[in-house]
Amino acid sequence: MVQLSLQQVDFIAGYFSGVCGNLVSHPLDTVKVRMQSGQASSTKFFPVAKEIFINEGATGFYKGILSPVVGRAPISAIMWTSQGFAKRSFEKMFGEKEHPHLKQFLSGAFAGLQFQANVQVARAIPTTAVGIVTFEMARDYMLKFNKSKQSNQE
Repeated sequence: MVQLSLQQVDFIAGYFSGVCGNLVSHPLDTVKVRMQSGQASSTKFFPVAKEIFINEGATGFYKGILSPVVGRAPISAIMWTSQGFAKRSFEKMFGEKEHPHLKQFLSGAFAGLQFQANVQVARAIPTTAVGIVTFEMARDYMLKFNKSKQSNQE
């Protein structure tokens, strides 16, 4: 049998936490989206949920769930791994029995900071990529324009 480290256990548990969170919240989100977008015949929750269930069955509540699971489950895994790492580190610093609430607060704060850092990096990558592509396209256009201008002057 494979022996997993505490970090691996935190990561796997965090990943499944993200999956389970999506499985619970996605049906509610589906009903909310249908109500907001005007796709339902009512603006009340239970009539819209009943309409989805009658017309599409239970699977109608889970349409489009893949994207949230793919996006949120890894983030949840990273956050819980960070929290577990911080908690164990603070237990080494303060001892296992001392200041349990402070350790929990600090490890949660660390996980939150880690989460925000990951979100900022995830947002920056596509923005930077678009900026680089736009710059490259503009540079190529200017080089072609200058070459055509020089050839016209000769």
